[in-house]
Amino acid sequence: MKREDGEVRCVACMMCPTVCPAHCITIVPEEAPSGSIEKRPRIFEIDELRCVVCGLCVEACPCDAIRMDTGIHAPPTLRRADAILDKEALLARGEKSIATQGGVGPFWREKVKA
Repeated sequence: MKREDGEVRCVACMMCPTVCPAHCITIVPEEAPSGSIEKRPRIFEIDELRCVVCGLCVEACPCDAIRMDTGIHAPPTLRRADAILDKEALLARGEKSIATQGGVGPFWREKVKA
């Protein structure tokens, strides 16, 4: 997912590859430009053929950078390399998120009326 300013939400904290039982997530961090103290992923890949769709990476992510709510499943591939999604491919999917946030501010537990 992207932040409002267009940058990737991921800060390369390594929580998702640590919790992943299938070991399908690869992250290589780098320093963010412009003197920021944040990190970001230089390489972020998910091997869709190894992923067991458990959702633990989504739960572990403190930045809401990974979501599984696009409704798009991995397409069939003829080559294994085509099933490894890089950062750009994943960000392209992230634009189609259908998730909604429950509330804003201190009243986040209150239901939002449709």
